[in-house]
Amino acid sequence: MPFTATSGAINIVYATTAAISTGATTFQIPVYLTVAGNASVVQSTAMTVAVSYVPTATVTGPTALIPSFAVPAAAPVNTLTVGTCTTTLLFPYVVAGSGFDTGIAITNTSNDLLKGTTTLSSAATNQSGICQLTFFGTGAPATSPAPTASIAAGGSYTTLLSTLAPGFAGYAIANCQFLYAHGFAYIVYNFGTTSGTSMGYLADIITSGRTLIGNVEVNQQ
Repeated sequence: MPFTATSGAINIVYATTAAISTGATTFQIPVYLTVAGNASVVQSTAMTVAVSYVPTATVTGPTALIPSFAVPAAAPVNTLTVGTCTTTLLFPYVVAGSGFDTGIAITNTSNDLLKGTTTLSSAATNQSGICQLTFFGTGAPATSPAPTASIAAGGSYTTLLSTLAPGFAGYAIANCQFLYAHGFAYIVYNFGTTSGTSMGYLADIITSGRTLIGNVEVNQQ
């Protein structure tokens, strides 16, 4: 049965309709949160849950004559938060200057042909959004992070590093406001000449929850 929150809260009452054997008893209450696509907002404050017997009342005055449970003293338990659906891409080395240049491509692969097939089922939902490119190294531009244009589902963004950060050498991180982003970089030297050379690589996908405990990095999905 679906329930709709009122003033940010939902109260659900479960009634016991049959005898319960003596001893410890555990009740499992599954809860599912559903929202329309792109309708939920980022919520850094955790949702909470509290469980108690009902009715409850403070045992004072006339209420002491009414059978009831004590008011629970336990604090509500934090459950989950709502974060943005993002992909973070690492371009380990990019360079523009002294004969070098780097082509950068970012593709939004949230559109595919896997939905409804007999052998494959895709959970991807079409999304769109910008990517913020941040540069770390020598000659980082003043405009950092640099936003891309919005990349539609199934679309790509391409640029030359020399147009975004001429003279830069280092690494770049792209934070894309959608899932299933993938990146490719292509570094050229003396392009168009007989001494020219080139190489390319795929961008790494950085996990969203990197936490340092002592000298150990823990990745949280």
